Amino acid sequence: MTAPDLRLAAVQALPLIPAYWLPYAFLTLLFPLRKGLRWRVGYAVLIFLLMTPKPVLDLYWLMYERARWISILQGVLMAVCIPLGLLVFFSGDWRPGQFAFFPFTCLHSVLILPSILLLTWQPWPLPPGRLLLVSGIFFAGSLVTALLSVAFLRRFLAVVRRLPGPLITVLAVLSPLLGLTLNMLQALEIFSGRTRAQAIVHFIPSLLAITAAFLALLLVLLHRQNRQNLEIAAAYQAMQADSLQTQQANAEALRALQSEHRGYLRRLQTLLAENRADEALALLRQLTRQENRAVRRYADNPVADVVLAAADRRCREAGVPFTIQGALARDCPLPAADLASLLYNLLSNAAEAAALGPRPGDVTVRFSTVAGRLCVTVQNTAPPQGQRRRPGHGFGQQILRDIAARYDGSYTLTLENGRACAVAMVRLPAPNETEAPDAGRIL
Repeated sequence: MTAPDLRLAAVQALPLIPAYWLPYAFLTLLFPLRKGLRWRVGYAVLIFLLMTPKPVLDLYWLMYERARWISILQGVLMAVCIPLGLLVFFSGDWRPGQFAFFPFTCLHSVLILPSILLLTWQPWPLPPGRLLLVSGIFFAGSLVTALLSVAFLRRFLAVVRRLPGPLITVLAVLSPLLGLTLNMLQALEIFSGRTRAQAIVHFIPSLLAITAAFLALLLVLLHRQNRQNLEIAAAYQAMQADSLQTQQANAEALRALQSEHRGYLRRLQTLLAENRADEALALLRQLTRQENRAVRRYADNPVADVVLAAADRRCREAGVPFTIQGALARDCPLPAADLASLLYNLLSNAAEAAALGPRPGDVTVRFSTVAGRLCVTVQNTAPPQGQRRRPGHGFGQQILRDIAARYDGSYTLTLENGRACAVAMVRLPAPNETEAPDAGRIL
């Protein structure tokens, strides 16, 4: 590598440098930087130091077919330092940013290929006019590519954030490793003795295959998310139907209570008008001793109140006692759709099993909140082995696992001595934490 040749490559690469910075500047549209000028400056310096030498080294290799190992080393350095930069300079959950690195690299590499091939097939060095024209086309291609990649990944990350926490962690760890593997594959193409242009052309099938695998993963995740949304919507709709039935039953009970009270009042007025004071007093005492038949409230939390009322009604219809222990706060921060689906599936499964089980049966639900985690335990009598549904039957079991995993919790179901015990534990989101979509948006 001689100084005059390197100087010429640097001059030729100068108009191309902003196009190399551009994609990583657009990453800030997906993930917020830490608050404070030093973090913004630090990220800008990192991108400047990593990306400024890249077009110079690429052009030097392209023009003189020398020092290819330096360009490869620069690519490996980028694959290592940019994920570390995401960890250091970006705020919030580190996992979506790390996971987005590899898809962003793949998408950008595929979409920018026409512009890269345009540069590769030029007779370098170029005269100033043609250099500015080619640089402008390359910058426009990089701008469009960055915008498309960000728009695509924004939709994709909305799905990723709804995945179970452990799965997001695994994907976040694998993503930088896959990015490094991509650079290694490109290095193998380069060290096979091909020129820069030939190496790029031969690397295209590998890049397209990796991108196709990524798109297949995206489709699988989208299908899984859509199926889960439909299941949540079905559970929420069933809960609303139960809520409507409960409200109608309460309204009928209130109307019957009002009619009965009017009858008592008329009777009391008749007795007083006939100067039958002793009978009127006895009737009044009977009314005051009468059992309170007001509509029962099951929980302060309105979502839990509706679900518990529906569960109590199903248990009464099956002749199974229903017991509630503990309480759920009215301002429980768990999104309404997830809370409703969690409780509805737990209690529906328990009521159904207790109805099929031996008598006397029972269903008991217990709420407890400790250290920012909500634990819901449901115990019930279980039917004989021949009448049980197979494990995981229907969407109820799966949706409970998905909700628990989404909030870094757990769901277990045990069967022992003719009794079932289901325990769902979830982390309650902080008030400033991004919440999952509510029922309106799911439906």
